[in-house]
Amino acid sequence: IVHICISSILVEEEPLATGGTDSASAANFVKDVLDKCPTLLLKANADNDTPLHVAARYGHASIVTVLIEHQKFQCQDLESGVEATKEMIGKLNKERDTALHEAIRHNHIEVVKQLLMEVDSEFSFDANVGGSENPLYLAAERGFPDLVSEILNKFEYPAYDGPLGRTALHAAAFWGDEGMTKNILERYGGDLCKQADQNGWTPLHMAAYLGCIEPTKLLLQYGREVAYMKDAEGRTALHIAAHCNQKEVTKEIISMCPDCCEVVDNKGRNALHLAVHLTKYKSPPIAALIIQDKSSLRNLLNQKDNDGNTPLHHYCNYFNLYDERLLNSPRVDKMVFNKKNENAHQIYTSKSLQLYE
Repeated sequence: IVHICISSILVEEEPLATGGTDSASAANFVKDVLDKCPTLLLKANADNDTPLHVAARYGHASIVTVLIEHQKFQCQDLESGVEATKEMIGKLNKERDTALHEAIRHNHIEVVKQLLMEVDSEFSFDANVGGSENPLYLAAERGFPDLVSEILNKFEYPAYDGPLGRTALHAAAFWGDEGMTKNILERYGGDLCKQADQNGWTPLHMAAYLGCIEPTKLLLQYGREVAYMKDAEGRTALHIAAHCNQKEVTKEIISMCPDCCEVVDNKGRNALHLAVHLTKYKSPPIAALIIQDKSSLRNLLNQKDNDGNTPLHHYCNYFNLYDERLLNSPRVDKMVFNKKNENAHQIYTSKSLQLYE
């Protein structure tokens, strides 16, 4: 009955404006119920949710206070009350969520503060769903920097793991949140930058994919070696940035780690090979122009992949009509043959004729 009461309460800022219930009245109602039947405090429903899970999920901070105080009141002394409260806060439901997981997932910062206040810095919140989402990861994944700060302020080194081998730093990079990324890096240091997910993606790969320039700068500051790390397909963050036409990220990585341009993926392709693939989407390959305009990277222009294709072979194969600077560059060998015995000039001519067929 307490679960139903809490989940059905609509707490309004203006108590009578829309027929809602003010928070004080709602909390008093729950208190009256528990006074009459204290065993309901820890009673779990079919989903193994306690009343605290439900109150945290819906952000009822005043009810959370009532539940915590009621648990303490039932104990004979202060110490046992504290331990009993921590036990209640740490209870898991069917999804292996604690009340803190619920509060974080729904961005209820006041409830998060309340729950964290009741535990010590050594308290461990079990990761939910078999250990895949810790509170810090969950807050970062949802893009809640204030909650990330609350958790880091409470615990010295909280667990940061998430699903698929990702970390809270992957999640922060995904959102492009400079502050969140900085907070996590300052706490854990550069080693976390090098932790890859199941696909071999580091947080830098994630930032490169989405074009998040500020996290990119921070990640490189904490360890340039991450720019040379490859994913499962042998691609560095520069490969990803170039392929996704992320101009600023491409420039930043080249500026900080110019020789990573020479790293090739599992197919023998350098970043320029990947950059010109954008032409198939009818998009000007800005990243490709950045690379080819760097005099120190001229050797990439005629480098062959495993099939013998140079970047120009790829460029002509997708027949980009927006920009022909690569095709007309005097530094590019237009007559070099790939393993199919085709040169870029032949491919370009063939594609041109197809337009008039």
